[in-house]
Amino acid sequence: MRKILINTYVAGAIVVSVIVATCFIQEPPSHAADTFPTVIRPLEGPRYYKSEVVRVVDGDTVDLRFKVWTDITLDKRIRFDNLDVWETRGDNKDKGIDAKNFLINILEEGTVYLKTTGETGSFGRTLGSLYILRGDKMVDVSEEMKNNGHKKN
Repeated sequence: MRKILINTYVAGAIVVSVIVATCFIQEPPSHAADTFPTVIRPLEGPRYYKSEVVRVVDGDTVDLRFKVWTDITLDKRIRFDNLDVWETRGDNKDKGIDAKNFLINILEEGTVYLKTTGETGSFGRTLGSLYILRGDKMVDVSEEMKNNGHKKN
């Protein structure tokens, strides 16, 4: 009888553990777009993070600060994974400076969200895409840059 009771307690503890664990792997609800992710995850694969722009380095690279958990904040240099613009030095310096200024203006328009790819590009920069929340619409920053002529051919 004692063995049956112990097995029952162990089985109950396992069931409770599984239920609690599943609470931590669920996606946040769709109405939580304005909150930080509520799930512990590595920076692998696509993830979305509400971000603060620390610095615009050039037209396709920014320094961002974002929360990955309640008390864990990261500062990362992000390189657009689908956009290449002119450098702010060299032969096309003017085009590069224009692209940087255009990017600064876009990022001031709304809340910035980072979508990471989990990959790292040259110079150790994390690759990702930026989105701006304008009203209730998410706008791809790279597409805005391309549509306004700020990309290399």
